[in-house]
Amino acid sequence: AKQDQLDTLFNNLLENKDNSLLQQLEKLKEQNTNIKKNNTLNNTQAANESLKNELERLLELYKNLELQQVIQNSIERLRDLATDQQQLSEKSSLPSSDLNSLVKQQELANSELLKIKRELEQIKDTNKDNVNPLNIDQAAFKNIEMLQQQSKAALQSGNKQQATENQTKASQALEALAEKMSEEKSQSNTKQNTLNSASLRKLLFKLI
Repeated sequence: AKQDQLDTLFNNLLENKDNSLLQQLEKLKEQNTNIKKNNTLNNTQAANESLKNELERLLELYKNLELQQVIQNSIERLRDLATDQQQLSEKSSLPSSDLNSLVKQQELANSELLKIKRELEQIKDTNKDNVNPLNIDQAAFKNIEMLQQQSKAALQSGNKQQATENQTKASQALEALAEKMSEEKSQSNTKQNTLNSASLRKLLFKLI
């Protein structure tokens, strides 16, 4: 079961090549495949209790990398959404802009925020035992949701000026949330990426 979990996590992480630590893990894994190809995980676990602990450490590292990837993806989406809200604010300020179109675009923005929040909550639940669990700023999300809902309501009532103001505030709040998450992610990476190349090589040498 743990072998399957290890394979699944590794394959999922390979879809994102931007993480330097993941690239290092992949490279080390490839280097040691031929060396230890006849040494099965079940045999090593039965023979050496300490190997179980090393496997747990490696699985935890993979989980943390997966968590960091979801966070990074969410940060990028929040920034994109901030840009979308600002552009929508500019459209709403135009007398000639179509209200129905603006409402639909605002609804899409509202839906995107909820999707981002839901995905963060899911990964938080999956990684609840992480030494540095994900902190979701519920107050910030709630404030942005409120601004977005007010923007939609203003558009539906034909109050473009109010919609414009709320959309601008939502854009600023989104950018601030993305920046805060980015800073927290950077701090978390500093704390968690403590396995150096030598220790990673040792782990993978035994596990593969």
